[in-house]
Amino acid sequence: NFITSVSQSGIGVVLVLAGLWQFYVFSTSCGDAHKLKDVAFLEIEQAREEGVLTHKGAALLKSAESNLEHSLTLAPVDAYSWTYLAYAKLLSSDDRKEVVRLMTVSTANGGHQTRLVFFRLKIIPIIWAYTSEDERNIFANQIRIAWKLDSKKTIEIMGSNLAKKILDERSRRM
Repeated sequence: NFITSVSQSGIGVVLVLAGLWQFYVFSTSCGDAHKLKDVAFLEIEQAREEGVLTHKGAALLKSAESNLEHSLTLAPVDAYSWTYLAYAKLLSSDDRKEVVRLMTVSTANGGHQTRLVFFRLKIIPIIWAYTSEDERNIFANQIRIAWKLDSKKTIEIMGSNLAKKILDERSRRM
């Protein structure tokens, strides 16, 4: 019978246990990553309410960044964590190139996730001047996706002039 042969070989038991352990670690890590991301998002929102330039607001942003960085070690392709980290960095520092880098990674990991597409629209105009030609194409595509999903919402977030200007500029370059 199967259980007896696995038990007698010893190696089968080790492989089964190793597989179960990897599944446990993976599922626990993903759960922890999501919890850290959720806590970080709440910290970002609280920092905004407190004022990001206040001592308490700055401390909340620093904690959010730390939680998101830890979250990304557990779930490195979580587009939400990348986007929220970009947003926290946008609020806490003047390093716009770092925000652009984080937004690019976020887009690569979840470019079509509806909630994130619209969330990114709030950040894109702020970092636009710091982007390369390739990054502009990536972010213009986010605007296109948003426009196709809900043009009214895109206009609410970005304003029709800015959204159309970016899309027109990109279409002329292609």
